[in-house]
Amino acid sequence: MMPRQRKKTTFAAPEDAINDALEREGLEPLPQNLEAEQCTLAGCLLHEGAAAEVFGGGLLTPGEFYRQGHRTLATIIADLAAAGDPIGRREAVAELEDRNLLETLDGVPAEYVDHLCTHDPYSVVRTKRMAAKVRECAQRRQFVADSYVTRAMAVDTSRPFAEILAEAQARVAAIRPAAHGLPPLRTLEEIGSSLTTLSWVWPEWVPRGYLSLIVAPAGAGKSYVSLALGGILAAGGTFPDGHQAEPGRVMICDYEGAEAITCERARALGLPLDRIFMPDPEDLLPLHDPEGIARLRGWVGEHDIDWLFVDSWRHAIGAEVEDASETAITCGMPLVKLARDFGCGCTAIHHTRKVMVGNSWQLNMDSSRGSSALAGIARSIVGVEKPDASDKARRLSSLKLTVGSQPSPLGFTIGDGGQLDWGDAPQAVRPMPAQDAATELVKLAIRNTPRRYSELEAALASHKLSESTLRRTIKAMAKKGEIAKGSDGRWGMVARGFE
Repeated sequence: MMPRQRKKTTFAAPEDAINDALEREGLEPLPQNLEAEQCTLAGCLLHEGAAAEVFGGGLLTPGEFYRQGHRTLATIIADLAAAGDPIGRREAVAELEDRNLLETLDGVPAEYVDHLCTHDPYSVVRTKRMAAKVRECAQRRQFVADSYVTRAMAVDTSRPFAEILAEAQARVAAIRPAAHGLPPLRTLEEIGSSLTTLSWVWPEWVPRGYLSLIVAPAGAGKSYVSLALGGILAAGGTFPDGHQAEPGRVMICDYEGAEAITCERARALGLPLDRIFMPDPEDLLPLHDPEGIARLRGWVGEHDIDWLFVDSWRHAIGAEVEDASETAITCGMPLVKLARDFGCGCTAIHHTRKVMVGNSWQLNMDSSRGSSALAGIARSIVGVEKPDASDKARRLSSLKLTVGSQPSPLGFTIGDGGQLDWGDAPQAVRPMPAQDAATELVKLAIRNTPRRYSELEAALASHKLSESTLRRTIKAMAKKGEIAKGSDGRWGMVARGFE
């Protein structure tokens, strides 16, 4: 699915002519941020309370917009906010028409108001952030203007320098301060008034408004689990622990290029395909690309997505930077903000730190691959485990949950058609002591072929035995008479005559 395209506008702005003149003289254009201006106006038109926060709270004045048309529309919005009147696209256009400003040079065409609304910042908080950027550009323009005046005063030798300096300092001081460039600081009361109560896409497991992870080794069934859970939400079905899902919309961002497989599985499982969205792989950009995050936000906002899956984290950020803590924070925090701003569930599918030895595995909060910083910013981590090698059943466990009590594990098996059959969670089998496991591995390695120590060490390298464990195991087995070292330096089983 292609991202929403913002149409080009032919809205005329006299400031363009000013910048053209500056460019002809080899000068830098006036500081401006038209994207921030458009997002600020759109936020005020689309989000209740935004205009009062921006204009009524003294954060911005209409005169601080760069474009004349933006100043005109900002004046309309500020007047409506001051009067306590409703504010929206229809009200703004009606007020422009009443003031005969729709088609004049200083006015705003109605179609341009529609164009502005495509720049929705999606929240009051982000509208205020955009307004702060507009204000900073206005301050910079004022500083540029004052610098020209100061330069003219400086070459006037008829005036005392102290007088010129005092006037220049007064001009700089008159520039409306912006709290030293810092964003506004809010109290807990102000923060609490803008937050919603805790809600869930899957009660007790995956909260809305926060980042969560599903972790497991490769081939463990992470994609099956995410599709099954997303399908339950899309259909308004019952989760495996008995909680009833409210019908919602799901988006799966498949960075591994397996959309055809996902679509086939969803169709075979009878999931509501019209409520599950998947962007075209060519439209997915890495999470470290600001445009990639912007597209995700656009899709989530435009389609009212309730649960977003990123599959997989490793491919979404690039495998070569997976271990960097800075990358985990840089790419992870935009997902945290996305979940917070839209109140949706946001789940990244992630591999475990390393492939487990044998056919069973158990996980903990630190099992995820790459930097541990990602696990640190996630509020929920769900692990897919296989605690018993002799049982094909897997276990879904809550490895971390900071916004509630951790639920009990669930069991499931994966059917031939990809369906998940839920049941009781398989119990963990007590792991074999390291010394006993090493003994069995040594026996297997030299049962048929005697080996020198270096050969034995190489043969068992994939099992990640430490050198001290291997030497201790060989010494213990030799003491018990289970193995012996031959005259050629090779170790073998005593039963084969190596005494």
